[in-house]
Amino acid sequence: MPSRLTAPSLDQPPRRPPRLRPVAAALILAFGLAAGIDSAAQSTPAPAATPTPTPAAPTPAGPPASSPLAIPDPAALVVPTLADLAGRAVLDLTADLGAAAAFERLGTAGVEQTVERALAGSYDVAATASRTQAQRELVDVARGGLLPKLDLRANTGRELSKPGSVIDEATGSPVSRSLHSRDDTALVFRQAIWDGPAAGEFARQRALYQAALASLGSARDQLALDAASAHLDLVQYRLQLQFARDYRIGLEKLYAFVERRSQGGGSSAAEAERVKARAINARSTVIEAQGALESALVTYRRLVGGVPDAVRTDDAGGVRDLPALDAALTRARQGNPQMVQLRETLSSIEAEERAARTKLYPKFEVEVGNFRTTNAGGRPGTTDDTRAMFVMNWNFLAGGADLALLRSVKAREDETKFRILDVERRLDEALRVTYNTLDAVTQRAAAVRDEMISNQRVVAAFEEQLVLANRPLLDVLDAQQRLFQSRAELLRLTALQANLSLQIRRQLGGLAPTGPGFREPPPRSDGYNIPTLPAANRTGR
Repeated sequence: MPSRLTAPSLDQPPRRPPRLRPVAAALILAFGLAAGIDSAAQSTPAPAATPTPTPAAPTPAGPPASSPLAIPDPAALVVPTLADLAGRAVLDLTADLGAAAAFERLGTAGVEQTVERALAGSYDVAATASRTQAQRELVDVARGGLLPKLDLRANTGRELSKPGSVIDEATGSPVSRSLHSRDDTALVFRQAIWDGPAAGEFARQRALYQAALASLGSARDQLALDAASAHLDLVQYRLQLQFARDYRIGLEKLYAFVERRSQGGGSSAAEAERVKARAINARSTVIEAQGALESALVTYRRLVGGVPDAVRTDDAGGVRDLPALDAALTRARQGNPQMVQLRETLSSIEAEERAARTKLYPKFEVEVGNFRTTNAGGRPGTTDDTRAMFVMNWNFLAGGADLALLRSVKAREDETKFRILDVERRLDEALRVTYNTLDAVTQRAAAVRDEMISNQRVVAAFEEQLVLANRPLLDVLDAQQRLFQSRAELLRLTALQANLSLQIRRQLGGLAPTGPGFREPPPRSDGYNIPTLPAANRTGR
């Protein structure tokens, strides 16, 4: 049978009750209360099923309360998660996409799928991977300075020799001058035996490549953090919208009950207006929650390339697997991407310093060559020389450039060491502050959870008393508002817990999944290896 407590339009003021005789007013009031009890029992929705549901409180005889928050037994729940608050593993978004419905649809998305799609379609990560690949090619360039070299030199032209190499038949002496053609060809093979600057450059480029890999890992971890946070925002704002709607529906049903009672002379029109004002304010809360969800969908689309039809809540973050603070500090010093990048940069500068010192010493190499000359000095014929030489090159004066370069490298080395110490100090501070905040949020969430459960019981009891005329309407309104506020606050704290845990994992390093092409750029086949992103995942980040 359809409920008789269908909420009237809030845009129309309640009708003023007619003046009735006391006996008739009493009869109408009794009938109105009985009708309120009957229709409230019919219109109360069943709470959503949960894995470990809390025992349901007695259904109030008056206006139905908003649906209770589906969470497990407080005694068995140490740290609530978004899945606990949602009461189900998947939240449907199709009815709340709004303008985002025009974007590409990605189906049901969890945190892992969100991160993988973001990594596959990020222009920022692709650009960083290309820069890393360029640095790897520079390693091969530096390696070439240590490998054998084969040079071919050929020249042809005119030569003027004074005196010439040709004998003047008339005098029997070399001619005073001879203008003739000349051809030279030289094929030379060189192999460095000890070349300090070249070896130092090779070590420097290898260290810079490792720093570029760390930079790529940092970019991937940051994108993974942004994508996972965007997923958490969708879950949070979708639940916030659901809670706001529950609050609005509860107030609208209460308004219908109070208006009917005012028509029977059991309350004044001012009380109905008071409930109406609260219900209109609840509408504004719903609109605000809808706007926040649509904004989160736009951010999600920028990072991932589309919007999901539904989001999973069972993998939306948590704090259960985090290491202790001391262990986290140790791991962060070793694995934090910024720390790794700075350490590799320091290694490259140290290699550059060693290379700068070796410029003060000689270079040794082996040279084997074949040299051919035609018409040397004007004498007809070709000379063919083959030489195997041990060559030493030693620069004694360079205008002080070598020493100045050494001092410059040393200063940059000191700068990098200071930056490492500063980043380590900041990392220590960030982790300690984040852990302290996480502890406070966890304790606060437990307290708010207990407060919310108490507010549920208060609302149920107050609504019963309202029907029996033993509780003022204002108390019921305040109790419903406090219940909504505690639900919203518990949701905010739970989402903050998940975000803090993601930030900690980002500081520890390795937040992004690893796999082929994740830490290493793709190998180059021929030409420049420009990564081609899937058309569906081009996000412009």
